[in-house]
Amino acid sequence: MTTLDDLLAGLDGPVVAALGRSGYGVVVTIDRGDGPQIVHANDAAVAILGYAAADLAARPALDHLVQDDRTRVEEMVRLARAGEVVPSPIEIGIVRKSGERAVVEVGATVVPVAEGTASVAFFRDVSERRALRSRLALADRMATVGTVAAGVAHEINNPLTYVLLNLDRMASALDAITGPPHAVDRLRDALAHARDGAQRVRSIVSDLRSFSRASEDTADIDVRRVVRSAVNIAGNTIRERARLVEALDETPPVRASESRLGQVFLNLLVNAAQAIAPGAPDRNLVRVSTRFDGHRIVVEVADSGCGMPPAILRRAFDPFFTTKPIGVGTGLGLSICHKIVTSLGGEIEAESRDGAGSVFRVYLPRA
Repeated sequence: MTTLDDLLAGLDGPVVAALGRSGYGVVVTIDRGDGPQIVHANDAAVAILGYAAADLAARPALDHLVQDDRTRVEEMVRLARAGEVVPSPIEIGIVRKSGERAVVEVGATVVPVAEGTASVAFFRDVSERRALRSRLALADRMATVGTVAAGVAHEINNPLTYVLLNLDRMASALDAITGPPHAVDRLRDALAHARDGAQRVRSIVSDLRSFSRASEDTADIDVRRVVRSAVNIAGNTIRERARLVEALDETPPVRASESRLGQVFLNLLVNAAQAIAPGAPDRNLVRVSTRFDGHRIVVEVADSGCGMPPAILRRAFDPFFTTKPIGVGTGLGLSICHKIVTSLGGEIEAESRDGAGSVFRVYLPRA
């Protein structure tokens, strides 16, 4: 029967060497009944995982996988041992020594040896490809959402114009009505409330149309106006969970795409709301402010939510990193915010304490 040494000796050939030079990690594991253990890793595998070869051998092989993928890999190994066909290659998540997550494409084969069950895995880092694919998918979804939002805004705007015109006519007609003053006053108040509500709908429609534009064109824009538009859209989401406080000081203009910058502020405001548990809006706070520090425009979004421990805070802007349940977030929101802000020559930073809320600051150069 083949021994583990025989298997390892077979990896010295030119094909495996060429794979290594092409960036493919090669790992051999042996399971003697207590779980798979790494017994060989080539230089590419060491580079991808971030561990020295000796350190790799000292840890259980499955410890290098993200928690969600360990059970899946164990099941695939079990099927392979039973002689069943296992799909290959597959994408799985790994955890580097630094704690950073990456995605690898891996193909593996199970080889019975005298010492137990060995596996030979060939893998490559496809994190960039996965990130690009996700960004393209997100961009496609955002384009679709933008198209729908623009269409909805247009469809709402037309009948809304008739509503506002008729409310104005009714308000003018009230002056000619004779009747008990208190009754006329009640009608006038009711019309005023209806007109205020319709104007708010018009404002939200205007903000939707602004945010749905796909244009990358830049112009000198008033940051306060963009923040107010984001607040208009996110306001109800926030007020369900917290009091909303605005402190929007006048600032110099910034050179930016209004729709792109609006995405940043909207994302930060929604994240702030989602960091707060529902049910006690009077005891929680989301505060958004703008100011000029003499050099840069500063936009700050603070919340009294759950906060983040240091380990999570360090990775807040990493692509695909999210603490939200599966299906709730892609883990790309803050990463995209970071990309937009840096593309404008600005910076974005976060401060947080576990259980004590978070503060996100966006620094933008003046136009």
